[in-house]
Amino acid sequence: MLVLEFKAYAKPCQFQAVNEAIRIGQFIRNKSIRTTDGRWR
Repeated sequence: MLVLEFKAYAKPCQFQAVNEAIRIGQFIRNKSIRTTDGRWR
């Protein structure tokens, strides 16, 4: 797994948009993992 760390300087609304994008990406990843098991949970 590749992990990148950095210091971000942004406005609060920009941080909120980034956090929302991360949550959406995690949701899609988890959904694809569940469906590749051949089972819907």
